[in-house]
Amino acid sequence: TGKLTNELQLNSNTRNSLYPNPTQSYLCVIENPGFLVLIDCRKPRHSKYPKILGRIHMTPGPLDELQFSADGSSIVLVNYEQGLIVEIDHKLSNLDFNRTSHRILSFCMEHSRYLFVLVQDANSSEPVGDQIHMYSLLDLSLIQILKSPRKILTITEVPGKFELLSTLPQSLLLVFFRYFEHEKDIHICKIIAPGQQLRQFHAKIYNDEILCYGRSGQVMVINSNDATLVCTQVEHHWKCKGVKAAVLSKHGHVVSLGHSTTLICTLVKDTEPPVVAQTPESPSRKPLFPNLAELEGNLNAVEMSWIEVKSAEIKARDKSKNKQLVADIKKDFHNLQLQVKALLDKNMKGPPEERLDLIEFELNTEKKKRAMEAIRVTCDTYKLEQESRIQSWDQHRALIIKECWDSMQIKTRALKGINKPEIEVDNYGLLKPNEEYKADYDRLMERKQFEACILKKSYHPWENEQLGQTGDEMKKYEPLRIIKLKEPEDMAAGDCSLSNTKKVDTTWFGSISHRFVDLGPYHQDQFTIWTSDLLAKDEIILLKNTVRNLRLEVNRTFDKLFADKEHLINTIRQKVARLRVIQRELVDTCNAPAPDLPFEEVNWTQEEQVERILEITDDELPVSRFLTPSEEAVNAQRLADEEKLKREALMNDFKERALLEMMDGVLEARSWEDMLKDDVPKPSCMVNKPVELWSAGDREDVREYNKKVDNLKTERGKYKIRLMEEWEKIVTIVQESIEEFDTNLIKLNSTKLKVEQAIHQEHLKMLRIHSHTKEGYLLDKQYAHLVKTQEFLANAELPGAISVMNQMQTMLTECKVNYESFELKDKALDKRFRDQLKSDYSTALSKPQLDQMYKLYRKMPKLKMITVPAVWIEMAKRITGVSPSSSFLPDDAIDVIKGVDLLDKQAFQMSNIDMKVVEFVTKNRRLRIESDFKMRAAGLEIAEAEATLQHHTRNVALIKDNILHLTNCIGRLLSNQNNLEQDPIIQLILEQGQVEVDLTGHFEDFHDVQLISKSKVDSANNKVISAGCQKMAESEKVDRLKKIIQDEEWKQKELKISIENLKTHIKRIERTKISRETLEFLRNEERGCVAKDAKTDHEAEAIVAYYRDKIGRVDAQLDVVQKQKDETKAEIRRINMTVRDVEEKHRELIKDEAFKKKYEEDQKERMKALLKRCALVQKIQNQVTRLECLRSDLTALRCKTYPVLKSKFV
Repeated sequence: TGKLTNELQLNSNTRNSLYPNPTQSYLCVIENPGFLVLIDCRKPRHSKYPKILGRIHMTPGPLDELQFSADGSSIVLVNYEQGLIVEIDHKLSNLDFNRTSHRILSFCMEHSRYLFVLVQDANSSEPVGDQIHMYSLLDLSLIQILKSPRKILTITEVPGKFELLSTLPQSLLLVFFRYFEHEKDIHICKIIAPGQQLRQFHAKIYNDEILCYGRSGQVMVINSNDATLVCTQVEHHWKCKGVKAAVLSKHGHVVSLGHSTTLICTLVKDTEPPVVAQTPESPSRKPLFPNLAELEGNLNAVEMSWIEVKSAEIKARDKSKNKQLVADIKKDFHNLQLQVKALLDKNMKGPPEERLDLIEFELNTEKKKRAMEAIRVTCDTYKLEQESRIQSWDQHRALIIKECWDSMQIKTRALKGINKPEIEVDNYGLLKPNEEYKADYDRLMERKQFEACILKKSYHPWENEQLGQTGDEMKKYEPLRIIKLKEPEDMAAGDCSLSNTKKVDTTWFGSISHRFVDLGPYHQDQFTIWTSDLLAKDEIILLKNTVRNLRLEVNRTFDKLFADKEHLINTIRQKVARLRVIQRELVDTCNAPAPDLPFEEVNWTQEEQVERILEITDDELPVSRFLTPSEEAVNAQRLADEEKLKREALMNDFKERALLEMMDGVLEARSWEDMLKDDVPKPSCMVNKPVELWSAGDREDVREYNKKVDNLKTERGKYKIRLMEEWEKIVTIVQESIEEFDTNLIKLNSTKLKVEQAIHQEHLKMLRIHSHTKEGYLLDKQYAHLVKTQEFLANAELPGAISVMNQMQTMLTECKVNYESFELKDKALDKRFRDQLKSDYSTALSKPQLDQMYKLYRKMPKLKMITVPAVWIEMAKRITGVSPSSSFLPDDAIDVIKGVDLLDKQAFQMSNIDMKVVEFVTKNRRLRIESDFKMRAAGLEIAEAEATLQHHTRNVALIKDNILHLTNCIGRLLSNQNNLEQDPIIQLILEQGQVEVDLTGHFEDFHDVQLISKSKVDSANNKVISAGCQKMAESEKVDRLKKIIQDEEWKQKELKISIENLKTHIKRIERTKISRETLEFLRNEERGCVAKDAKTDHEAEAIVAYYRDKIGRVDAQLDVVQKQKDETKAEIRRINMTVRDVEEKHRELIKDEAFKKKYEEDQKERMKALLKRCALVQKIQNQVTRLECLRSDLTALRCKTYPVLKSKFV
């Protein structure tokens, strides 16, 4: 069907090989480096994934391949490159090693005796070889080295035969080798052509069939006995690199995997050999005898010989002759069988005393004896096999328990709800604490407490030496108390070893772990943890301990709830038993229908009681237990004895029961409930007499009977009501207990989700610490590499390149000087030739001849393109005869020299000129040619020197550019390092708001961790501080405005009162009557007031002039102050520049440890000052609020007690 049944997700390590055990239900996987992983491949009962049984570290290096032996008793692992061979038995108890000096190509095992290893030839680079090493699987010792007659690539075991299947290099053939023990050598016994089209193919053997697949995409199944093709598959994998792997199952299915990750399954069927159709491209050959070919259709092929034909005829004749006799014998035998069956049935149906014993017998006792012996041997063999298998299973089980069960300190178990079984909570399974981790934690605690004692100045190393001190003197020295790693029992006790220590400020802790466990005082702040690798390492150890404590805290709550469920289950069982008793009482005593049970007994599941996985009960087996005849006989005897004892007990109990019935319960104290079960006995008259014959006494007995019956019904009704009340009470108590348990389980589930969130936050912190440390390490490594490269370029390559450039500059100058000297010599040589020719030979030669001689002197041979200065110099030497040999000169140079000789020969052939003149001219011409050749050589040297100088100049510029680029890179790297140290990423916990959201039960519901850099935190703090300052300024402004408003309101109220007084005064004045003399007097007084007002105006003008002068002087002073202000601003700019320089130096000094400590202390003091300032600001705000309240009260009081002016009558 192609359905995935089981799968297992492994970790990210490299795996090289996977091989199943052929006899047991597990498989092995090689996991680098050098691990052997055992995986249970049975279908699990409670999980859809297979389980890892264990991981064994075999070798420190990698392993490449593994194989099981045919019976699964041995496992062989190899490393091809190193030649390492490891052999271990299936019980994982015996381990053997061996190593070859050659590279391993292939290996296989012959059952459980020998191991054959094909090694590569030492002198060959190709993966072929002809040496097969033969090892014993008992102790992995080398038995012998076999020499193959041909070079081979691989070897494979042929099952059931002492043969090896091999593939040949650069060939399409399969070769079978057979090992002869008497010769101790191997020989070729068979060669098969697999039918593959390409040489890149693989072959596997399954019993008598060979599976071939390869690059061509063909998958073929070939019979190894007669080399016939059983199955072929070519239409799936030929397009994409062919077949990657293929297997053949025992049911006849070929499963092939292509490089395109496609699995193809093919069913192998017996097919007829294909009929090759004749095509026009390949016509059949014309027969040699056409007449004989016509008769072939009329011929009958005889498949048997004459003797076989005659034998078959005789057998058929005898069969037909004795056919009736055989039928009669069969009929008689059938009748006899019916008679025997009738007799057996009659014997079995008869009474026991008439039955006859049946005796089984065999007529052929010898045959029976042999059969019984064979059956006994078979049974003994099967018994030994099963016992060995059971023993191996027991050892396997012991290994699994040791590696998987005993290694767990706390086993993982589940806890399910009672009414809500879908609610399931698992505890945390914990391994035993790592000893190395415990030692690191103990050392850390000891060091931290020692540092704390040093800071408190309470550590006295001479404490143990003060033996003569008194008890009071010894008490003042507090001993050093080491905080050990918490164990589960310590967590269950509930005491914390850090309870009396200083609490940790969890503001910047970055997790919610402090809500569940005590963190201790030694956790580092996120701002200081990045300053040292030691602090980061210590923090990781503390975080691991915090994670462990969180899990232990959840496990403690889980164990408590588990104990509650145990108690609740026992209580439910007791209550259910009581409810069943009530049901019986209602039915038997009250004759009322009993209600159904509202709940059943609660049973534990496999996930809750994980210890049950170690033991297998009979009800878990799919078949019933097999009992031998002896065991069946013992069980039958035991059942018969029990039945006999029951019968004897019933017989012995007859007397007691008769006595109790006779005494009617007088001998025992019966309870009220037992009495209600008995019905009232009827009077004898109601049973024996009709109603008409009852007497007065009988009627009295009947009335007494009815009264007792009514009383019994009343009592039974009361008993029923009491039982129903008890029923309701039990049901209510149990349901409340179950609901409470389910509620607590839901709370535990929510708490575990939050604890899991805290654990994820702690893991995030650890990952960030590792990432920060690694990033810092990489930056330091890159910085060291860049600095080293820069120093190498600046100190080694640049000075060398500059010195070489200077040397080339000097050489270029020398070449130019040589060229100029050669040029001057050439001009001097020409001038000297002219002068000497005119002075010595002017009389012997005419002017045309002189011009002809000068042209002859200037004549040059045909020059070639020669670019080597040494050749020109050597040619110059040969021109003047200094070096006459020209054996090593090139052909072009030799041609030039020959041209010079040809010019001399032509000159000496001139007949109208004196030979002395010709000789003088030719000699000077050779000197001139020599000078020209030297000038050409010097010019070439100048060109080469300039090109070389230009190359070295570019090299120097390139080195300088590289140094500048490295300087920029180092600057950026230092900037990154400073940012990494001074601007770390801070992990913050942002509390969720009061918003109702639907919870899904996943961890995403509780994600509230945010990562933010320190610079952003500082920026946010600065914004908050600036907003606070602005708020305080606005508050002060509001206070001032409130004060001004209050003052203005005060003045307004004062003016209103004055206006009212003046109005009252005017009214009083208007009502007043005065004489004429008094009016005249008042008018005179008014004139005097006008004079006084004029005087007041003059005084006011004088004051205004005075203040104007004063304002002018103040403006002049303000100009001076403005100039001083400008100068102060310039000085402030200079100071700011100095401050920037100081800050840069400050950043450089931060790396100093002493400065770091001082800087940290200053930061702490600054944080304390900020906290104190915040407290003071809060206090000031409270005081301002209180002052406003007092001002409001004072204003109200002033309004109440304002003095009212009183006027008098004029």
